[in-house]
Amino acid sequence: MGFLELGDGMPAHLSLLSLLKYNGYHTSFYYGGDSKFDNMQSFLQKNATDEINDEKSFPAGYVRLPAPKRYLMGYNDKELFRHYLLTRDEKATAPQLSVVFNGVNTQSLRYKTSRTNIYNSLRQRMTQTWF
Repeated sequence: MGFLELGDGMPAHLSLLSLLKYNGYHTSFYYGGDSKFDNMQSFLQKNATDEINDEKSFPAGYVRLPAPKRYLMGYNDKELFRHYLLTRDEKATAPQLSVVFNGVNTQSLRYKTSRTNIYNSLRQRMTQTWF
């Protein structure tokens, strides 16, 4: 039995999320599927995560993966990172930890150009913020 399988019965525990939250960080979680899957939402709530963004938080205009077929669920990586980039406050002054979990599919989707663009965009934002 894994820790997340304990669901609401998970004992109080320390994690990177809870430690950073305690030290003044704004914490967020992004997932293209249902955060209730495998009790992720319970884990995040027990760690006082400020924002839990999952498939229910995607506004109109995002393309969902086809109905469950070969374990595909929710939104693909391209849409997940687009949603993440468009919802983060670039001017936020508080330190932040955002976890972007791209585990909605078991087979790799081929968006080489898009992945490269997303990577470059993330790298550019990190460089502007930290250096």
